[in-house]
Amino acid sequence: MENQNFKENLSNSNDNIMETVNETFENIAQDAKSDVHTDNQTSQQSNQNIINTIDEVAEEFNSNNPWRD
Repeated sequence: MENQNFKENLSNSNDNIMETVNETFENIAQDAKSDVHTDNQTSQQSNQNIINTIDEVAEEFNSNNPWRD
């Protein structure tokens, strides 16, 4: 009977360990997903800032271009 109790306790312990491992990996995955989302937003904003700057420079150049008709 002692052996049976030991096996049940070991099984329960393994289940708890696996549950903890799964939760940890889920948390890691969520953090990674969040980081990627944030990086994508930052990248998109950076790209938009570059586009806006190019548009401003082009507008300034075109409005002051002496060779323009």
